[in-house]
Amino acid sequence: MGKHILAVGWDPCKGDKMFPEKEKTTFYAEYNSSGPGANPQNRVSWSRQLKKTERGKYTLANIFGGWLPGGA
Repeated sequence: MGKHILAVGWDPCKGDKMFPEKEKTTFYAEYNSSGPGANPQNRVSWSRQLKKTERGKYTLANIFGGWLPGGA
């Protein structure tokens, strides 16, 4: 990730106090990120880094199964 990825972008509400449940209803994970913008310490507390053994379960079919054309 480039250095244009800024920590302020990880503020879950960007000052919006109306939706505090965003942290409880959002899943965000990365796998094998690198570069100046890939600093896990700058992520929100609910972000996680996927392990190599976990990455296979996050496929387009598993994530978007009900939304993809043809139901894939």
